[in-house]
Parts: sequence; C-alpha cells; structure tokens
Amino acid sequence: MSIDMWGGVPKLIEQLFPNAKIVIDCFHVMKAVNKDLNKLRRAVAISDIGSKYLFFSNRSNLNVEQIQRLAVTLKKSEWLRIAYEMKEEFREIYETHMTVNRF
Repeated sequence: MSIDMWGGVPKLIEQLFPNAKIVIDCFHVMKAVNKDLNKLRRAVAISDIGSKYLFFSNRSNLNVEQIQRLAVTLKKSEWLRIAYEMKEEFREIYETHMTVNRF
C-alpha cells in the first residue's frame, strides 16, 4: 500500500523543513486502505450494485439492511472478508482518542 499525500508535498517539506516529521493523517491512510480494498473487491469479481459503497462506508454508519447485504457479500470471499475486517480495525485505531505525552 502506498500513501500518496498530494504528490510532491512530502519532498517539498523535506527540502524546506529538513528536521520536520511528516505525519500522515487518518484521511490519507484510509484513502489508501480503501483503494487497496477496492482492488481486491474487483479482483474477486464482486460487482454487486452498491457493494463498493458498503465496503467504503464505516460499518457503524450502515443500517440493518446494509449490514445484512454486506455480510452476504463478504461470504463470497474469505480474502475480502479479512481485508474488510482489517480496514474496520484500522479505522478504529483513528477513532480511539488517545494522546501521547512525550514530555
């Protein structure tokens, strides 16, 4: 998985601010995760109407009918089910409100 954060921005930051630490935010990480999940969805030939939306949405935002449709779709591929669950676990990392004190 590669995280593309606005093309050449990281290189420009490194040139202008050589001691800066580049931090990739939740949006860009999840964008990369969803991109790879979508590649896998297509590779296992899941093209049901609305399946892409179901995979990209946070499970917590789906209604009962959508969760049932997602479960049926995920039964079609063990690889896709594992990848989807990993995506949701990754998302939960960002939703956990923790701060790290370095001082």
